[in-house]
Amino acid sequence: GDINVTELSGGAKIARVFHERFPFELVRMEVDERTLRREIGVAIKNISGIRVGMFTPDMAFEAIAKRLIEKLQEPCLKCVEMVVAELNEVLQEIVEEMKEYPALRDEVLRLISEHLQTQE
Repeated sequence: GDINVTELSGGAKIARVFHERFPFELVRMEVDERTLRREIGVAIKNISGIRVGMFTPDMAFEAIAKRLIEKLQEPCLKCVEMVVAELNEVLQEIVEEMKEYPALRDEVLRLISEHLQTQE
């Protein structure tokens, strides 16, 4: 094959998802530092309760970290969707090269498509 010189394809598009799109989605996440600091303070106070002097920042950190990690789920899933879409495009291009062998083409397409779906 010829190398496309007019647009990105295959692995280059997938690399762009990780190096451009995913960071963009992360930046779009709204994490207000003042709110975060206030939530950490409230979590520490709630965990400490009436036990003055018993400082338990680990539990507060875990509670806040869990919430922030949950916020990462949507950008991560969006990234996975974009990569799977690109892999499906690459798959279509590859099986097009097998047009002389329709049974083989269909089986390759079926197997790889199933594998992509189960991994997604």
